[in-house]
Amino acid sequence: MILYLLLILVVVLTESVHATAVASDRRDFGINGLRLSPIQSLPHRDNDDDNSNTIRVQVVFYGESQCPHCRKFVTEAWPTVWLDVEGLREYVDYDMIPWGNAYFATQECGHGPYSPDERACWYKKCKDQYTLTVKDDQNNDDGGNDCFTGRAVYQHGEKEGIVDIYETCIKVAYSLEDAVDFTYCAEGSIMDNEEINAEQLLTICTVSLPDVDAKAVQQCYEQRGKQLEIANAKQTPEHPGVPYVLLDGKPVDDPMEIQTAICNALQSKGLDPLPDSCGKNHIHFHESTNVF
Repeated sequence: MILYLLLILVVVLTESVHATAVASDRRDFGINGLRLSPIQSLPHRDNDDDNSNTIRVQVVFYGESQCPHCRKFVTEAWPTVWLDVEGLREYVDYDMIPWGNAYFATQECGHGPYSPDERACWYKKCKDQYTLTVKDDQNNDDGGNDCFTGRAVYQHGEKEGIVDIYETCIKVAYSLEDAVDFTYCAEGSIMDNEEINAEQLLTICTVSLPDVDAKAVQQCYEQRGKQLEIANAKQTPEHPGVPYVLLDGKPVDDPMEIQTAICNALQSKGLDPLPDSCGKNHIHFHESTNVF
């Protein structure tokens, strides 16, 4: 009887160790046993008879984490829209592409340090070969040249590139909501502290995000960073500089006035009434004719 009980105990312990190993293995590959999801476009809400669903605008922000004006957009301009949860945000589909003015080193255009001329050369050499919509981030075919095989060259340094990848990892593995919250923290005043490196910044700025595992994000950076950068590069259109913000596919002249631009666009589409945050001081139209 004692021998039989000991045999049962050994079997139970073996199964327990196996289950723990499996769980640990799953955590190594992603979040809560799930592999990190492929890159996806921002989903649109289903339309219904309510104006909040039938009249919408799309905003896409292209930037980089250490660009001063990008940081100002992220921490000052965009919150006026994003935090207006029951107002303006109800009418906005948003996406963010953290790549900005970066480019990949090539034999023809150069290997850095960052140069506007090298960047322009890379765009001319490489961008026409690819569509802006990336359906599969595993597709790293370089078309027989070195457009995407070299290292990334960042405008403001290595820390910028790492944080850009963190932001993308959080967006594709968790949610856009978490990515926006993380970006707000990471690109705030904490970014100016040179004693805080990118990985420490990741830890600090995920403390308030209960669903985000900093270790999993770091693993995403290490395992998929290059793939995500290639995807972001392919989705970034040629642009004069950053922040570069598109509203329904058209560049916004002053990204810091994004709230006004959205209000104007919604009014031109016939939304009535406008959200309360679209006060008269935010709308640029002729009072007499009610047109732009």
